Amino acid sequence: NTPMMMHSIGADGCLLAVSDFWLETLGYSREEVIGRKLTDFFTGQSRDFAEETVLPHFFEIGEVNEIPYQMVKSNGEVIDVLISAKSVRDEKGKILDSMPGSTDVTERKTVAEEV
Repeated sequence: NTPMMMHSIGADGCLLAVSDFWLETLGYSREEVIGRKLTDFFTGQSRDFAEETVLPHFFEIGEVNEIPYQMVKSNGEVIDVLISAKSVRDEKGKILDSMPGSTDVTERKTVAEEV
């Protein structure tokens, strides 16, 4: 019930769980998203940025803070989000899970651009 888009991602990059707010914000059903890669819901440019830059850094360091991405809602609308994540590792340091949260900053970004 948090006003943040929460999700859990496995080591393979696939969604394990998403919050109700995540689903409400993006307009998908849980069945449509569980088991898919989070980057499936990014624009092409954001997907490339994630796969080439952010994810390698995340798997090395184990966390990222306020990374800007664009996500595509089920109706095709693009929203701007900031994603932060922290990894959960086993005793050998292998990432088992991650706990990211996303904040929709579309309105904030639009206002800043108008100013």
